[in-house]
Amino acid sequence: MVDKLLEVAIAKVFAFAFKNYIKDASAKEFFAKVQQLIRVGEIEKARDNCIDLIHLRPKSHEAYFLLASLQYELEEFKKSITTLETALTIKTDPIYLELLGDALTASGSDKKAIEAYSKAIGNHPSPRQIEQKRNALQAKLAPPVKPTVIPAATPQPTSQKTQSPPPTPAPPAQSKPPKQEPSKATPPVSPPPAGQYASSSFVLDCGEGVTLDLVKIPAGKFMMGSDDGSSDEKPAHEVTLNRFWMGKFTVTQKQWQTIMGDNPSRFKGENLPVECVSWHSARAFCRKLSEKTGREVRLPTEAEWEYACRAGTTTPFYFGKTITTDQANYNGNHPFSSDDPYGDYREQTVDVDSFEPNAWGLYQMHGNVREWCLDEWHDSYRKPDRLKQNGNEAWGKLDVAETDNRIRMLRGGSWLSNARNCRSAIRHWWYADFGYFNFGFRVVAASDVR
Repeated sequence: MVDKLLEVAIAKVFAFAFKNYIKDASAKEFFAKVQQLIRVGEIEKARDNCIDLIHLRPKSHEAYFLLASLQYELEEFKKSITTLETALTIKTDPIYLELLGDALTASGSDKKAIEAYSKAIGNHPSPRQIEQKRNALQAKLAPPVKPTVIPAATPQPTSQKTQSPPPTPAPPAQSKPPKQEPSKATPPVSPPPAGQYASSSFVLDCGEGVTLDLVKIPAGKFMMGSDDGSSDEKPAHEVTLNRFWMGKFTVTQKQWQTIMGDNPSRFKGENLPVECVSWHSARAFCRKLSEKTGREVRLPTEAEWEYACRAGTTTPFYFGKTITTDQANYNGNHPFSSDDPYGDYREQTVDVDSFEPNAWGLYQMHGNVREWCLDEWHDSYRKPDRLKQNGNEAWGKLDVAETDNRIRMLRGGSWLSNARNCRSAIRHWWYADFGYFNFGFRVVAASDVR
């Protein structure tokens, strides 16, 4: 939840700033500076500038919330709690309360968490939401029990790999797990399970010896969304799709450099995913790649993305009911459930071909970087029937100017995300002209690509 809250915090602040401080040059300058620092990943400097902003506008609850979010990001939990308590004296906002609950939980202050949280939500206008939040927080305050050992993955029956070393003990309750490099995966040696499809591949020539691999995604139907998830994931509904081709990996920095001539990424490496790209710049890459190859490529629709991610599964992850950091790159300090072990928090992206792919041959649909989709943001799945009958059509306007900054969709979670925010059904959103260091993308092509 944390990274999603940080999204909302930043969005609230910048929307508030340019709407309400349009004539206040000093405040606008601070907001713009904070925004730019976040863009380039200078979170500590952004935090310091937020403090200066609060001195300038001491009654701006949005500024306090942004500061608290950045403090949380930097694991300054107690400072985040104090800042949020100040924000809540100015305005009681459900998003502020959720972050307060997370900060109190992370700080380990069990009794204080319940008391402060209950006091903070005392004047909240929605009793149903209050009860939900209180129950959710109390559930969080029972920390996950770390097992004595981390179970080893079950090997494939036909695998020729050597025996894995014995599992190592889990770290103490309050210590962070040591960083480990993810293993490079090899494609599954056995065919996909019954009822699923083996994918064939197609290669686009980017020039200079650089290629981009696509895999075939079969036509079919699936249940999109989750009635057990957040409100924006509901209602779960059946969607029909035609066959299409999707990038086997997210676009790499080498591919981006070859097509676009630059590299905006914070974490450098040819085989790392390109990040810090906006929705508009991702579409510009697609246009240039289309011109170079003579094959039309684009961003996926939300329905295409989730359908391809699930690859015939109905569980929260294409691995099954849960996930570990041996399977994906996310923040292992926040496991999916209280029964799951803690894992690694690598604090950056990893190579796009790390870990095992799903049954259709797609890598890292969970974690590493969030992936832009074509669609506009909608707060639920109450969509027109034609979109349920054709998931290859995007939901929203696409013929827009490069200055258009409406909210667009991101899917898949990232290296910053907790396990829950990497589920197949999870939905994220952001403004179209903003690129963050956990935003990337992959491309798709129509079914008639060859």
